Amino acid sequence: MMKRGARLSKRSRFIWLGLVSLPLLALLYMMLSKTKSRQNVKSSPNKFARDHVLPLIDYTGFHDEMGKILLAQAAFETGNFTSEIFKDNNNMFGMKLPKQRKTTAIGEKHGHATYNSIEENIEDMRLYFNAKKISPTFNTVDSYINKIREKNYFESDPDEYKAGVIYYYNLYFTE
Repeated sequence: MMKRGARLSKRSRFIWLGLVSLPLLALLYMMLSKTKSRQNVKSSPNKFARDHVLPLIDYTGFHDEMGKILLAQAAFETGNFTSEIFKDNNNMFGMKLPKQRKTTAIGEKHGHATYNSIEENIEDMRLYFNAKKISPTFNTVDSYINKIREKNYFESDPDEYKAGVIYYYNLYFTE
């Protein structure tokens, strides 16, 4: 038993430091990997997105560059169209169930709005734009992300969000 005021040996201090710092480092690593995982995952363009989602976006009135930006945002939000929220909720924009605006959502699951179809989710994005007075005519990812950040669309770090959307934009539309 140690007497009061006695010092730990160098070996004991090293072991104590390791026992305390390893769990903290593991926790820090897990937190960092979660926040950056969507944009750091190496992906290839999703055939479903190219064949079905982009034509739907265009069909619902988001043409040209805006359609491409929305596809890149959807790919970022869904982990390239693989997330549970996308598959279970038909929600490709990570939209929450609105409380005050008109919506096409039919309910909520996993903390996000659910839709009968992807088309209804895209239409709900249009309703969101109308409610927030956002013109759906952006020419750059940067200007679009700045505008939706201004309207509090997403909760994550703006630079991370922008980098994620740019990553998928380049993945899908840069050869």
